[in-house]
Amino acid sequence: MVQRFLLFCLLCVAGQPGCIWKLWSEPTPLEERIFDLFGTVQAISLDQLTVETEEGEMTFRMVDSSIKGSNFDSGAYVHVYYMMRADLKVVTMVVEKID
Repeated sequence: MVQRFLLFCLLCVAGQPGCIWKLWSEPTPLEERIFDLFGTVQAISLDQLTVETEEGEMTFRMVDSSIKGSNFDSGAYVHVYYMMRADLKVVTMVVEKID
């Protein structure tokens, strides 16, 4: 019985090296993290996106590298991926959510 328990513990530890490694690794810097949210487009232009979310209205910066998934307009329900650059939320990709 003890041998089975030790074998089980060994398999659990050996099978989860990624989880154990995270205990000693540095956290990802805020500037490198990608965040996402869902919301309804209030306004969109070449340089700005405003979305109404559960937390309220949020404004994002559109840049040359931002990907706009389709030709949607205000009122569309979208999934926004963004990164923090200084105090700006910069869109990496925005796509319309289709049910």
